[in-house]
Amino acid sequence: WARIRWGPFNLPAALRSIVVVMTVVGGGGSISGRRFVRANEPVDEVRISLVGLQGRTHAAALVAAKVAQGARTLGELDRSLRGEEVAKLTSVAAAHGEDVSIGVTPGPQRGVICVTYRNAPPPVGTSTVVIDAGLGDELDASCSLRAEHFAAAADGGSPVCLGLAGMLNFANDATRATFCLSPPMTTSNFVPSVEIGLGAANMTELLGPLQRATFGALSLKHASGRHVFQLKAAARDMLPSNLASISIKRGPLQTSKASLAYKYVNDTRPVMDICAETSSGNLQAASLELSGFFGDVALARAKFALMHSRRISGNGLFNLSAAGALAMPLIGGGIIPFQDRFFLGGTFGQGLGQRLPGFAARGVGPTDKRQGPGLDSGDVSSGVIEQVRTVFGFGRDWQTEQRLETTTTLAGEGAQCCAQPSVDRLGGSARVSVAATFQWPLPVLGLRGFLSGTAAVLMSDATTPNFARDLVDQTRVSVAVGLAAPLPSGGMLGISFAQPLVARKGDEISRCQAWMSFGNLL
Repeated sequence: WARIRWGPFNLPAALRSIVVVMTVVGGGGSISGRRFVRANEPVDEVRISLVGLQGRTHAAALVAAKVAQGARTLGELDRSLRGEEVAKLTSVAAAHGEDVSIGVTPGPQRGVICVTYRNAPPPVGTSTVVIDAGLGDELDASCSLRAEHFAAAADGGSPVCLGLAGMLNFANDATRATFCLSPPMTTSNFVPSVEIGLGAANMTELLGPLQRATFGALSLKHASGRHVFQLKAAARDMLPSNLASISIKRGPLQTSKASLAYKYVNDTRPVMDICAETSSGNLQAASLELSGFFGDVALARAKFALMHSRRISGNGLFNLSAAGALAMPLIGGGIIPFQDRFFLGGTFGQGLGQRLPGFAARGVGPTDKRQGPGLDSGDVSSGVIEQVRTVFGFGRDWQTEQRLETTTTLAGEGAQCCAQPSVDRLGGSARVSVAATFQWPLPVLGLRGFLSGTAAVLMSDATTPNFARDLVDQTRVSVAVGLAAPLPSGGMLGISFAQPLVARKGDEISRCQAWMSFGNLL
């Protein structure tokens, strides 16, 4: 094996906007100098990643990737990356004002090649505005707007990316603003970035108390887009109104959290109505977060989402998905803050694990009654709440300290901009969901019809000794039918009518619902 660099090439005009860079390494020891390998050198597997591509560009890249996956030698891979399908990809991307780059890197073992299709960075000195939709940091559906400027590096190397971004998450009534700096790319497969920002959630208090946070993060993202390592620190405040329930007011209202996280995402699902040559694809996503290095939150938090999509009955698309989430304290007697708990219910922007048709947003799980004017609420009804916080820290020895801090609750009248629910949904520490959906195009205004069946569980405490019994007792099941219009990002917007088949006392039922998804997420 040797190291090969291909590109730029003297390609036909249709291919000049695509740069192919291939590095092949293997065996033990370092490689000095440049060598050649035979075109018939065998390739056992070609692994595909699609990063930042959406809509028709995403679909055209899937078609090109399918051809590349069929290569069994380096020569065949070379021809596939110069072939007709890549020319079509270039044409489709250019029609949408995009430029696509293809990166080829060695896999984890000899004979494995990784091919990544992504948006090519613009030239130095240019600025771009990007609208993105899909899986967010929490593996839920989110929409973001980014303004980026690519400045020249001091040494004349790869450009430095400066970015301002805003994120909107409808499922959690949340918004976030960030500033990001990406240093010049190095020869490493991982690209570093630094991010600072602030955010707010539950701004209408329909889904719980108002929250706000400031944070900073250092990330390492693999060139394939599949792997992200992140070190993050955040200061979080929960600002309940005077009408909030006792459970909310007695929970931790101010928390500081430092965590080390890993996220994996690989999405090769076909886009409906576009490029019927791609008959099937999969989504694999997972995240793991460990916190407790300093601050006052010590948790292990994990999530996963799996989906298989397949075309059936012509242009119909069948999806089968499974998702799960688990949060557990890392110290005895520890609690899970409200911000780190999981919720279930709703169809307007919810991700794969949280979506449950026929139930209102966060309409499933344990509750506590909100306090109304004139109700006796005990010693937590005043505008000032005192709490003792246990804070972890670094020093000669692992040490903690306890602080007495105060939080001022918001005036109850401020929460009356819209009708408030009578209870606070407290969420759970574990969640599992399985869903099957079939969608098909309709001959009317480009609309789609869809059928869906979902079974899901939300558990308030995953460490209970009666786990198996609680798992059965807390299961909810529903079926839904709907009508939707496709969105440019690959998602859809429409309405659905659902019938809960299994519900529990205290669940908030909502049969007719607005349905919205982003980024090729049904």
